[in-house]
Amino acid sequence: VTTGVVSAYGGHGATGRWIAVGVLATTVHVSAMALWLGGLVALVLGFSTVTLAGARRFSALALGAIAAVIASGVVQSIRQLGSIDALRSTHYGTVLIWKVVFVAVLLFVANVSRRVVRRRRGLEPTVGAEEIVDRPRLRRAVTIEGILAIAIVVSTSMLMAANPSEVAASRPFSIQLLDGTYLAAVTIEPGHIGANELHIYLSSAESSLIEPDEVHVEISDPSRAVAAIDIPVTRSGASHYTTPTATFPYAATWTLLITARYNTFDEVQFTAKVPIR
Repeated sequence: VTTGVVSAYGGHGATGRWIAVGVLATTVHVSAMALWLGGLVALVLGFSTVTLAGARRFSALALGAIAAVIASGVVQSIRQLGSIDALRSTHYGTVLIWKVVFVAVLLFVANVSRRVVRRRRGLEPTVGAEEIVDRPRLRRAVTIEGILAIAIVVSTSMLMAANPSEVAASRPFSIQLLDGTYLAAVTIEPGHIGANELHIYLSSAESSLIEPDEVHVEISDPSRAVAAIDIPVTRSGASHYTTPTATFPYAATWTLLITARYNTFDEVQFTAKVPIR
């Protein structure tokens, strides 16, 4: 429990929304995981002498510990992420998805272990007539469970190092650009990794609407050798072009290039630096 409290105040448990809930959830999460992993290690080390009664006691203990890990993890995820969109648009969310996959597979394996220790058929009696576990099958299940446990611990460490508040740090982006006598008003919302809503309003310096023949939009990252990414836009009104899926694949200061062609030969370009966090 002490380790859990220390982990809460040393990591994300004491940050973000609902701090008291976060500290409690982290304490339960770490304590239950330590109980489950400790029992798993003891089971592996003492495998040759494990009896049916001992395996059943650990099975019940592990089931409760895993339930506590899952419940506290769900609470912590809701508290930190705040939205489904953050689950797919942040590094924290990506690592969390992988952790959920590992936990789901572990639950399947743990169920196999539980069925083994609950089954009486094929068990060998000990000297004292005490039944022991079907060791070959249980050994395979425990080994896989141990590997998955390592994967879960690694993903948990990655979660502690990741920033769960990437979405909160993002900001809508807006700017007005000028090229000669032409103006472009640009807005990008919410301004985060993943899909964003892009609006472009084109006009002349005298504010009269001049309809372009063609509008082309692309983004590029000068800091990396990444090819420019086209962002298709559609006309939504008089000199208004938009898309709900302007996708920025990772955090960076992107270069937004808008090319508008008027009267076939008159081409205007607007460039802006767009910070995506």
